[in-house]
Amino acid sequence: MFDITNSEIDQEIGLKYYATPKDVSIENARIRDSIDEFIIQEVLRGGIILPKEDVSNFTIPLFGEGEYLRMVLVKRGVDTLYAISKLSKKMKIPISDIQFLGLKDSKGIAIQSISMKCKNGVNLNKINETISGIRILRWYRSYTPLCSHELWGNRFTVIIKVDDRRDETSFITKMAKIQKIFSLSSIFSYFGYQRFGMEQPFNHIIGKKILNRNYDEALQKMFEKGNCDIFNGNKEIWEEEVRNVFSKNIEVVRIFLQSYQSFLFNKMINKRIEEGIPLEEAINGDLVGPVETTLYREEDIIEVTENNKDKVNYLIKRGVLSVLYPLPGYLTDERKIPRGEAYEPIAKVLDEERVVYKDFLFKEFPEISLAGYYRPLTFRVYNFMWHLTKDGNIHCNFLLKKGNYATIVLREIVKPKNPSKVGF
Repeated sequence: MFDITNSEIDQEIGLKYYATPKDVSIENARIRDSIDEFIIQEVLRGGIILPKEDVSNFTIPLFGEGEYLRMVLVKRGVDTLYAISKLSKKMKIPISDIQFLGLKDSKGIAIQSISMKCKNGVNLNKINETISGIRILRWYRSYTPLCSHELWGNRFTVIIKVDDRRDETSFITKMAKIQKIFSLSSIFSYFGYQRFGMEQPFNHIIGKKILNRNYDEALQKMFEKGNCDIFNGNKEIWEEEVRNVFSKNIEVVRIFLQSYQSFLFNKMINKRIEEGIPLEEAINGDLVGPVETTLYREEDIIEVTENNKDKVNYLIKRGVLSVLYPLPGYLTDERKIPRGEAYEPIAKVLDEERVVYKDFLFKEFPEISLAGYYRPLTFRVYNFMWHLTKDGNIHCNFLLKKGNYATIVLREIVKPKNPSKVGF
């Protein structure tokens, strides 16, 4: 059995277990004392890592005399949506006309790609001078906009500050053990802290209220509007107001729903552990898919039977396949789903939460409906390297495929009791 967290926040958002033993944690440690100590660089297909500063040797992907403009964007201490919104206003184009390859953590420096249609008369150098926290490192023309399949993942460079350095030999030994664990096995594919927020009410609590069609309480939590009495009990006015708020904040509403969807997935991992079913080994009835895939199609997914189980588990050990669970959505029960014992953890979580798949279909607000998709139960940490800095802190860097969270990796190292107070 795996060790259980002592953190109330972790328990609240479904991060119940550690994949690494508690006795190898770096105690009294913290991250992100400053934004310069947490750096994210996008890694494109083909191993292209976006540069932090020097672009002289940067290999430009898909450049040409096309109608699109691609940029390498550096943002400091701001989130991706803020950066895109500011660029949209400055360049006088709709946000929907700007493409990017994922939301990056605001509590750090992120280097990411964006693209948009070329627009005459825009001085990109002036943008660097006028938008705080944003810098365009390089731009070039391309014949195609960014597509999601271009992103492989992200490279992270992190400083872990250690308060108690009296026993330096001990945490050097612990870091060596952690590095070995990361090189030999996977860790749980939990959704991380960013998905839920770090303050009450957590995003998934609001998402659950929306899923339950408890819109008045959801709006109270979202906007502190007070209760339904402000609409004088007039149901038509209330429904019109809800529709108005939701239609103007579709992406925000979806973030809350996706947070609850993620909470359910975290709980399913926990339940599978508690049922004694392995995460890195398939049993009859499981679904598996290629490790290199991120958006799984029906044809990518293999159903595990007694006839193919040994071969499937051989490929799992070789790092070719992963066990998958569905992230619940309104199409989940129309697609392939685990069967028998493999489905039990999913069924128990849905029963505990009183959720059915069709709850994610909003006929009254179709724009916020979630169809669901598949996600591996575990993920690998690639190229994990570390060394001690001159002042006795830990400098580490590693690669993660897209969809995985650096804070989940760092959580395995620090095992924080109060994540919000130590930089998570």
